[in-house]
Amino acid sequence: MPIATKRELRREIRKRRETDAEGARQIRVALVPTMGALHEGHLSLIKAAAGKHSCVVVSIFVNPTQFGQAADYERYPRDVEADARAAVAAGADLVFAPTSEEMYPFAAPTVSIDPGAIARRWEGEQRPGHFGGVALIVTKLLALVQPDTAYFGEKDWQQYRVVSDLVAALDIPTDIVVCPTVRAADGLALSSRNRFLTAQERATAAAALSQLRSEAAAVARQATARAGGMGVRLDLDDDDNDDDSLRPRRVEARLTTYLRDAGLQPDYVAIVNPTTLEPAVDFKGDTRLLLAARMGNSSVRLLDTLALTAGNDEAAADPRVPTALADDNGASR
Repeated sequence: MPIATKRELRREIRKRRETDAEGARQIRVALVPTMGALHEGHLSLIKAAAGKHSCVVVSIFVNPTQFGQAADYERYPRDVEADARAAVAAGADLVFAPTSEEMYPFAAPTVSIDPGAIARRWEGEQRPGHFGGVALIVTKLLALVQPDTAYFGEKDWQQYRVVSDLVAALDIPTDIVVCPTVRAADGLALSSRNRFLTAQERATAAAALSQLRSEAAAVARQATARAGGMGVRLDLDDDDNDDDSLRPRRVEARLTTYLRDAGLQPDYVAIVNPTTLEPAVDFKGDTRLLLAARMGNSSVRLLDTLALTAGNDEAAADPRVPTALADDNGASR
């Protein structure tokens, strides 16, 4: 049975800490924050946490402060009982599933958090206030659970970076761990909202990301070649013959064209510094691809991310399999 109140959650965690203290065993607590509608991607986070911690807390809470539209919030899939069973089977010790009234007893939050500049680009520009809502609920959960470690998914890379900066800025003693995206056989990342895609929309997304994957692999190969001094270049323009022929803005333009040609509507395509999320000026260091696009007239937004690092084995893998694609909502996945 899921825990519904903050008081009970604190009591259960305290009980486990006291029990282990009596046995002279140091307990390590992990938090896996989710919005429910669990799939294998969520479960992979729980399993990773369970492998290294003696107490794993999974939160299931559809957080209203990170939704811009009420209809989107109401539409988000919910099945708390089924999610709780799946979480426990994957290794969760405690499942926390509060109501909105429990988490926000004054209806509207009386405190807000500004995550800073890192939250204003990309998703932050498309969804004003979203990361402020994420920062608020993550801070509340970290205060309640006081975990040693919290687990997040790679597919929401900007969210991971926002949370990492938040924890560092507030001196919260929790390690933030990011885990690889889990994908279906067609390459589509597992997502709570994939159920809203038609068969044709899903096929379109997979095909589009196949093109994106091929281009990303070419970028990674070019970076690898430069790192090794091989002098190989990617022919983006016939008249570019210098070492700067592979420029991030030109790669972004090509990826945007791929998406549009496939029938998607890009919100942004960005090659960035993976830590600051500022636009990358070249590929001489580690970079990361971030993108978001809409499926035609569908309400489903697709997010994708890929590390473009010299020698990145993932980027050089089978180009039919995209790296990370999923919906844009969730405190984790």
